[in-house]
Amino acid sequence: MFRLGPINIYTFGFTLSLGFLTATFIAAGEARRRGLSDEELVNAALIVMAAGLIAARACYVWFNWEYFAEHTGEIWLLTAGGLSFHGGLLGGLAAALIFANRRGWSFAELADCAALGISLGYALARVGCDGPGRPTSMPWGMAVNGMLVHPQAAYAILASYVIFVFLWKLRLQTKFRGQLFVAWLIAYGVSRFFIEYFRYGRLWGPFTVTQWASLAMIAGGAYLYHRWEDGPPPHPRPRTVSFTWQEALRWLAGLVFLIGFYYARGG
Repeated sequence: MFRLGPINIYTFGFTLSLGFLTATFIAAGEARRRGLSDEELVNAALIVMAAGLIAARACYVWFNWEYFAEHTGEIWLLTAGGLSFHGGLLGGLAAALIFANRRGWSFAELADCAALGISLGYALARVGCDGPGRPTSMPWGMAVNGMLVHPQAAYAILASYVIFVFLWKLRLQTKFRGQLFVAWLIAYGVSRFFIEYFRYGRLWGPFTVTQWASLAMIAGGAYLYHRWEDGPPPHPRPRTVSFTWQEALRWLAGLVFLIGFYYARGG
C-alpha cells in the first residue's frame, strides 16, 4: 500500500486496475484489427469485468465460507485480495456470450480478443496479489515470517507472460475463429495445474479445487477446438510471421521488469 495525497492506494487494487486497463487496450486493438468496433468492445469489457469480479469474489467466499460465516463484514472487502480466477472466468464468459448474442458478434472472435488481453492483464494483476507458497530451499524463494517459500505469484506471472507472447505471435497465423481462446484455455489450464503444487489449496480427492478447475479448462479448450476448427477463417487472413532476436529481447525486458517489480515490492 502507498499514499497519493490523502488517498490510500492498495497494491492489489492498483495492479488489478492496471491489468484490466491493459487487457481492455489490447483486446480493443485486436478487435479493430479484425474489423470489429473497438468502442463496442470497451463496452463489453466493462460488462465482463463487472460480472467477472462479482463471480470471482462469490466463488472465493463460497469456497472459504467457514471463515466468512464468522466475518460477514469482510465478504466484499477486496483490499487484501481474495478472488477466484476460475469463478471470474465463468462469470465473464457468461456475460461475454450474452453480449455477443445481443450484438450479433461471433463469440469465438470476441473470445479471441479477450484471450490476448487476459493473458497480459492477468500477469500484471498478479504482481500485486500473492498467496502463501510452500516452503522451499531454492535461491529464488521469498522470505515470509522467517521462512523461505515458493514465490508462486512469480511463477504465475512468468507463465501468463509467456502465454501472452505466444498468443501475440499466433494471432497473425490462426486458421479459425476462436483459436487464440482455445490455445489460452489449454495453456493457462496446464500452467495453473502445475503451479498449484507450489502453493496451498483445499484438496478435493487427489487434486485441489483449483486443479480440478484447471483440468476443466483444458477439457473445455479441447471441446471448443473440435467444435470451432472447421468454422470460418479469421479476418484478416493469416500470414507467416518470423520471430526476430530484437523482438525476443524486448519481450524479455518486459518479463524482467514484471518479475523485478514483484520481488522489489516484497512478494
